[in-house]
Amino acid sequence: MILGMFAMAVLAAAAAWWAQYAKGRQALAFWGADAAWLIRQADDIELWVFEPPLSVADGPLAIDESAITLRRDLSHARGIAHARQALIVDASYIWPPVKETSGEPAWEYALAFSQAGRRAIVLFDLKQQGRAKLASSGEEIKLGEILKNGLQLFFDEAVGPQPVSSEK
Repeated sequence: MILGMFAMAVLAAAAAWWAQYAKGRQALAFWGADAAWLIRQADDIELWVFEPPLSVADGPLAIDESAITLRRDLSHARGIAHARQALIVDASYIWPPVKETSGEPAWEYALAFSQAGRRAIVLFDLKQQGRAKLASSGEEIKLGEILKNGLQLFFDEAVGPQPVSSEK
């Protein structure tokens, strides 16, 4: 009886592990093992805002930090665990990754995931093309609507209210 219960527990654990693995296989391959690990586990997470947005279209991107107009530490922000999980789940993206051919992306946000001297920077164009880009590789992917809208709300909350102009 006890052996049967133990066997069932092992089987259930294996099935749960496989289900979690299967939900993120494509995303893991897209981001790469190191970047995916940083997205999920890094101790330090910073939101960078670019105004005007960066407009580099192709290839890897070395970010000039003087272009960052606003920085926010999101390491302990409300909702960061959900955002991290969404970034490594296959259902968050439109597969397969294809290169956008209409217009240039406007990279308005980036999340920098850092730990022990390692860093993964993911750029986001949420308003024009709904895309994400890994800065180090230059690989881009189209975001699903749920992730795109969720990240926009998350970033808006992190940035805080914008001053209202009295000019007409």
